[in-house]
Amino acid sequence: MLLRVRKRSVETGSALTTRDSQAATGDPRRTNVIALRDTQAELRRVSDQLDAARRRRDHNRRQADAAKTAIEQLGPIGRRLHRRQLHEQQTRHTTATTNLERANDHIDHLTARHKQLDAEHDRLTAQLKRLTAERERQATELAARAARADPRPGISDPTIDLHALLEAAFRAGDRATNRPPDHEPDTAMDLGL
Repeated sequence: MLLRVRKRSVETGSALTTRDSQAATGDPRRTNVIALRDTQAELRRVSDQLDAARRRRDHNRRQADAAKTAIEQLGPIGRRLHRRQLHEQQTRHTTATTNLERANDHIDHLTARHKQLDAEHDRLTAQLKRLTAERERQATELAARAARADPRPGISDPTIDLHALLEAAFRAGDRATNRPPDHEPDTAMDLGL
C-alpha cells in the first residue's frame, strides 16, 4: 500500500498528496481538478464544524435559559434562604452565557471561512469548465487536422516530431551507403595505425 504524504499547496493553501502533485505538474486541468477536490473536502469539513458549533450554541443557549429560569423560580425569599443553590445557578448561567458568546464567535469565523471556500469552489468550477471546453476544442481541432489528407505517405499527423523525421532520414542515408545504422567511423585509419 502506497503511503500518501500530504503537503500544502502554496497557491491555493489546499492539501495535495505527493502523487497528485507529481501527476499535476504541467497539466493545468489536472491541477485544477485536484484543487477543486481538495476545496470540496475542506468545504465539507468546515460545514460539519459549522453544524457542530451551531449545536453547541443551541445547547449553551438552553443551559443559560434553564439557569435563568431556576433563578427566577427561587423568588426573592428563596434566593436568601438557598444561597448555595442561587450561587450554583448564577455560575451555570455565567458559564453558559460565556460559552454562548464563544460559540457565536466561532460560528462567525467558520461562516466567513465557508464563504471564502464557497467562492474558491465556484472559481475553480468555472475554471475547470473553461479548461475542459478548451481541451475539447483542441481535440476537435487535432482530429480535423488528422482527417485532412497528408501529401506525405505514411505520416498522418502534420505535427509529427522533427526528431523522428531526422532519425528516419539518417537511417535512409545509412542504408544507401550499406552501413549498419549504428556504424561508428573507423578512427584507426585516420590515425595511421
